[in-house]
Amino acid sequence: MKRLAPLLGIPALLFLWQAASLLLSPRLVPPPLPVLWLFLKLLPGELGLHGLASLGRALGAILISIATALPLGILLGRSVRGDRYISPLVYILYPAPKIAFLPVFMLVLGIGNTAKIALVVTVVVFQMTIIVRDAVRTISIEHIRVISAHGGSERDILRWVLLPASLGGVFSSLRLASGTALAVLFFAETFFTTYGLGQFIMDAWSRIDYPRMYAGITALSLIGWVLFSAIDFLEKVIC
Repeated sequence: MKRLAPLLGIPALLFLWQAASLLLSPRLVPPPLPVLWLFLKLLPGELGLHGLASLGRALGAILISIATALPLGILLGRSVRGDRYISPLVYILYPAPKIAFLPVFMLVLGIGNTAKIALVVTVVVFQMTIIVRDAVRTISIEHIRVISAHGGSERDILRWVLLPASLGGVFSSLRLASGTALAVLFFAETFFTTYGLGQFIMDAWSRIDYPRMYAGITALSLIGWVLFSAIDFLEKVIC
């Protein structure tokens, strides 16, 4: 029963979707069943290719962000000097609207995957860095002193104290970052993209093919669900 609990929200979502179709217009908001049938029909073909392209970009950006934010967040949380010099830079760059830099990334990195992944990384990495830094700051100094008193090195402190203590912050930031990454990626994929759900959805919208557009939105939502489920699973296993 516990495994089926997350699926209980699906009937409620379908009910609200059907109600919106009746209240607004079936032409503007197609009913769920025809859209889901079209989704299943397109999934083995072009929709699957677009979905895999978006998922690959999202995963690439998230992995790069983790590889960058985890050591940087630990450094800022552990080093007073590092925090003093680097945190102001993070505070300045974090609130800046990174989406506006997409043309710059395309000029410097080209119009391919690299620019789109780089844009998502710049949006996600600062958010993750701050959360990891704050998680490291909450560690009691006594834990570190115990390791040092028994001859532990900085590497031992990192392995047995800092990394385990920061994992909660890492997974919390991953949940926040996944939604942000998909939102930014959708925007990025509307420019000079051959495969990607952003391009698929906007192309259907421009053609006034609303069932196809909602099928793309369904695929994007499914990717978000896959990412969140994977994060929950990894947190349960690792932590």
